[in-house]
Amino acid sequence: MAIRKRTISPMIWEDPSFNKLSIQARFIFIGMISNADDEGFIRSDIGSIKRLLFGFDDTTKDEITNWGAELGGLKNIHFYSINEESYAHFLNWSKYQKQQQDRIQKSGYPPCSKCVASDKQMLTKVKRSKEKVSEVKESEGK
Repeated sequence: MAIRKRTISPMIWEDPSFNKLSIQARFIFIGMISNADDEGFIRSDIGSIKRLLFGFDDTTKDEITNWGAELGGLKNIHFYSINEESYAHFLNWSKYQKQQQDRIQKSGYPPCSKCVASDKQMLTKVKRSKEKVSEVKESEGK
């Protein structure tokens, strides 16, 4: 298994929403970054989080559930479910995780429905903006 280097931006410590989290929730968030795949996806079910981050600690699933619930207020991560499986996706992944494009392994997780919808909306807005620009240019040319 290849070792993936993950970077935690020092700016995270200045983010007000991050600093409102309990220390345990911050640990979960940073642990999720450390274990996400090359495209910023990770399983987010309680069992996976417990196994990955807490190992043999005497931490209960209820505690992890409560700490993990705090992450729902963060704007740079989406939590979603597909076929009763829970996942998370870091929205600004490529901004903070610099990887050589030829070494990125495609995610095996299903795409985030929120991100797919957002991408479609963005493409529609760009297309509409281009159409408006060409309409203005045509009307100015008359």
